[in-house]
Amino acid sequence: MLSLRSAQKSQKNDASSALVAISGGDVDVEVTKLACQLIKPGKGTLHAVYVIEVGMDLPIDAEIPSGTAKGEEALTKIESVASDLDVNMNAKLVQSRQAGLAIVQEAFE
Repeated sequence: MLSLRSAQKSQKNDASSALVAISGGDVDVEVTKLACQLIKPGKGTLHAVYVIEVGMDLPIDAEIPSGTAKGEEALTKIESVASDLDVNMNAKLVQSRQAGLAIVQEAFE
C-alpha cells in the first residue's frame, strides 16, 4: 500500500493532471493531497468527480437532494485542499447507474 509519506519521498511533481473519485468519506482529503503532490503546482489540474448512484427505480436525471448536498459538500472540502496546495481543480458532480462506469467515462473526457 502506498502511503502519503512514501509518495512524498518518491514521486515528482510532473503530472499535468490527475483524476480523483470522491466519496464523501474520511479518505477524500488524503487522496486529494496525494494527487496534488503528483501535479505541477500552479500549472496542473486536479479533476475531481463525485458520483451519485441512481437506482433503476428512478429516472437517471432525477433530483436527489441528499446526494447532491453530500456531493457538493465533499467537493467543496477538497477544493480548499487543492487550493492550499496551489493546484487548480475542476470539480464535477455526476449522476449514473454505476459509479465505476461514470468514473471511467470522466477519465476519457
